[in-house]
Amino acid sequence: QARDDQAEAHRLFAAAVALFAEIGDQWSLARAWNLFGRFALDVGDSILAQDSFVQAGRAALAAQVVPFVLDALTGLATLSLQSGEAEAAAQIVQTVLKHPAVPHDAQNRAEQLWAELNERGFGDQAEHNPHLYQRLVAQFFSNVSK
Repeated sequence: QARDDQAEAHRLFAAAVALFAEIGDQWSLARAWNLFGRFALDVGDSILAQDSFVQAGRAALAAQVVPFVLDALTGLATLSLQSGEAEAAAQIVQTVLKHPAVPHDAQNRAEQLWAELNERGFGDQAEHNPHLYQRLVAQFFSNVSK
């Protein structure tokens, strides 16, 4: 049953993405990709999650919706932490938390990640870098088509 539910969720997501892409709604496309990335994290599919968050970031940049870029970065920070890249996750999380446009739900997830990083001893190593946001965006979402 769970496998059927996942397949149905994937089918419905694909239909929504196709519709948003067809009508040129980058805002909804970015939102949908972020939600699907979280779904992929929940079911343990890190490859699908990473692809979803990258697509979300690209769509958000195309739509100029910074909060959705920050949401995508938060998802990528989660993946970084899961894959043992705690230092990278700490940099992303700190950047997200310091950004004035961070949406509430992304802030909550970033704060949870920050707490986990602090427990592992990595939170103290991250330093604030005002140019890090631009560098992270370029690193993860470099193939943005406007």
